[in-house]
Amino acid sequence: MKLFRGIIVGLPVSLALWVLLVTGCTYVTRDSATVRVTGFIDRDSYAEFSRLIDDHTLVVLDSDGGLVAPAARMAGLISTRRADTRTESRCASACALAFSAGTHRSIGRDGRIGVHRSDAGPVVDQAMGDLMSSFGTPKSIVQTMLATPNHSIHWLSKEELRQWGVSK
Repeated sequence: MKLFRGIIVGLPVSLALWVLLVTGCTYVTRDSATVRVTGFIDRDSYAEFSRLIDDHTLVVLDSDGGLVAPAARMAGLISTRRADTRTESRCASACALAFSAGTHRSIGRDGRIGVHRSDAGPVVDQAMGDLMSSFGTPKSIVQTMLATPNHSIHWLSKEELRQWGVSK
């Protein structure tokens, strides 16, 4: 199955629309000094992201998550490029991993950050925790992430965000 400009080639239109609704559609765009990542984080969104990010870019993440490996690679680029991260609505699961790498992290008035462990097992979970810690995520947030089952989500409180240094 191939995604070509929003159309899944080889599927009836009704089924293709259903697949897009279930899996989500990812958009990675750039305007001026901002790169926006909206939707499911996967290999394709990482490839587009890596093409668009520059030094000191603002990365706006609005995603319910995605795949851990591409999110970790995004985090590496965000850190290396000394980019800032922001969410204006929600950034959860694997998105929080990418968000953690920002030099300065901020959320909009309606922004929320959600964490939980992965479905890939304890080795991947520990690697996620170590990576987030290396970006300055407080130990208490990493522990909360590791304690929250992957079928659930812990939305960080204002106090947790304050401890993390996330600004409004």
